[in-house]
Amino acid sequence: MLSTSRRSVRRSAGLAAFLATAVAVAGCSATPTPSDDDAASDENVTLRIAFSSLPDMVDALADAFHEEHPNITIEPEYTAFADYVTSIRLSMSSDTAPDLAQFAVPSKDLVEAGELLALDDYADENGWYETFPESALGQLELSENGKTFGTGSLYGVPVALSMTGVYYNKAIAEEIGAPVVWTTAALLGQHPMTQEQADRVCRLLDLDSSVAESLQRQPMRGSDPEVLSDPTIYRFVEALKVYGPALKELIHEKFGDGIMSAINFRVDVSRREDPDGDRVVVTFDGKFLDYRW
Repeated sequence: MLSTSRRSVRRSAGLAAFLATAVAVAGCSATPTPSDDDAASDENVTLRIAFSSLPDMVDALADAFHEEHPNITIEPEYTAFADYVTSIRLSMSSDTAPDLAQFAVPSKDLVEAGELLALDDYADENGWYETFPESALGQLELSENGKTFGTGSLYGVPVALSMTGVYYNKAIAEEIGAPVVWTTAALLGQHPMTQEQADRVCRLLDLDSSVAESLQRQPMRGSDPEVLSDPTIYRFVEALKVYGPALKELIHEKFGDGIMSAINFRVDVSRREDPDGDRVVVTFDGKFLDYRW
């Protein structure tokens, strides 16, 4: 790692939440373990951090970290995302690699080449598996050959955790006489409400008349492509990539040449208890439309 006088370990720690491990990295030796005597050293250390997002936030975190640990100086090295993806792969395998770096997931090539430091000892020492959800750390585990995620050593910790969900009030759907999923989609701007429905929603939520007008407008349906990368939404994309061709064949076998409508369409979400973990049940109910020539 980079210190004030020498790089004691050439491999850089590819961390998503780099500041969470800065103390451990600052004290690592040629064979770093969290129990080394120098792990708590007061030696002045400088750590270079490569990252591609939220520079103001990272600068503020680096300053706050230095205030708490005066002997450790954090040097943020910001690169715009468009250039970062390409440049970080080259810099992480060079002799001037940063000590810590931001990755969406650990690079398979860098792990296989031994360029990233495994963080298992630090995870045990600092209780990361009790602090972070298992699913969050599992995405940052990689086999020694760099081929399989979710197994092997840990090569990072999350910079943040997020989950996507919609809190809905069933009373709203009941009040406007519409299904819960349709009502939720309408409130997210995917369906127009009638004037009566919009007025009732605004009364329930104490919203002004301008919102009622917005709820009645014809929407531009669909989502920003970036939304599809959300973990919850992407599971549907993933499921259709795997099962879409089979569903197509089965629809044709049972109905003939045609498609399932997404306009004359109902969708429902429910929860089913299961001893191995509750199940998400999603039902698509669309009218069959045959091709007519």
